[in-house]
Amino acid sequence: MLFTMGAIALLLYRVVRDKTVTWRFAGAQARNLLRLCGVTVRVRGLEHLGTGPYMFTPNHQSHVDIAALLGYLPGTNRFGTKKELFREPILGAVLRTMGMIPIDRENPAVAIEKLREIGKGDFSVVMFPEGTRSHGDQLLPFKKGAFVAAIQLGIP
Repeated sequence: MLFTMGAIALLLYRVVRDKTVTWRFAGAQARNLLRLCGVTVRVRGLEHLGTGPYMFTPNHQSHVDIAALLGYLPGTNRFGTKKELFREPILGAVLRTMGMIPIDRENPAVAIEKLREIGKGDFSVVMFPEGTRSHGDQLLPFKKGAFVAAIQLGIP
């Protein structure tokens, strides 16, 4: 479904040329995927958010984390994504089209500089502070990149 919906999102963006429409499509498809997989998502605390932008720093313990965040976080968000995923033909094209942020985990200073270049946009950033998906019921140690970037960008 990721590749099919990703290809449709690419086509949609190339035809409509409006990332808002593409983001709405991607969010709807993420919600559909979760429903098809029997996942129920409950969102709490949205009343504590203003208009943003924000640095969201969720844990990453499940294969459905990204779909849940894409489908249910308010507004338009960009995910900090390991740069290796941008090399995948379809996935890389989707990531670039959606404005995702390549993160070089070997050189975090470059990643922070990339975030600084983007600056305060009209979107929030989602970064997993563990740096990768954790396995089991224990969180991995947090890396400081997302927190340093939020401070440097001046966003909560």
